[in-house]
Amino acid sequence: IRPIFSNNCGIVSLSVEIDWSEVQVSINRFEVERLIDINTTPGFLNPKWKKIKAVDVFIDHKFELNEEVAEANSLVFFVEVPKTNFAMNNGTKFETKAEFRNELGGPFTFTNTTAADRQRTRIEPVKLPATLPPNSGVEVSILCHQIVVKAPFTATFTRGAETWRVNGLYTGSDGTNLKTKIQDIFSNGAC
Repeated sequence: IRPIFSNNCGIVSLSVEIDWSEVQVSINRFEVERLIDINTTPGFLNPKWKKIKAVDVFIDHKFELNEEVAEANSLVFFVEVPKTNFAMNNGTKFETKAEFRNELGGPFTFTNTTAADRQRTRIEPVKLPATLPPNSGVEVSILCHQIVVKAPFTATFTRGAETWRVNGLYTGSDGTNLKTKIQDIFSNGAC
């Protein structure tokens, strides 16, 4: 909680509570990159790509109020972070990583009258096939399984004895779940 002065010179403080019992978890799957190489010789060859590919991954947290609150601008707040990761099982289990919760545990600042957010990116090394089999065509797809977490929250503003609440929506995205899919393009099957 960080107080600031509003237009009427009263100190305003803020607390934010996320309703984790109403959390919704979904997955957005998208292709980050596709690489194709062909070997028409009877021996193994090195592919045209490097053995390790650097891929940008991201974590994003956003709090959006349902209505404008002039006093919200520049207010800082913390939220209670669940002790477990968020998971989704659609045949394959995907879950947020510890760094997702760590980022959520840091301070957030409203940058305007309705929203506070934070995004962090980093480079993730992805291993690629080191050789091409004889007489083959190989397609490598790097896929991101972005986990999206949504939950309602209540922001409680206090100025002296006056207290008011505004609802909003928290959206968190964990774009650090990468998978590599390898196919033989001549047989249209998995390698």
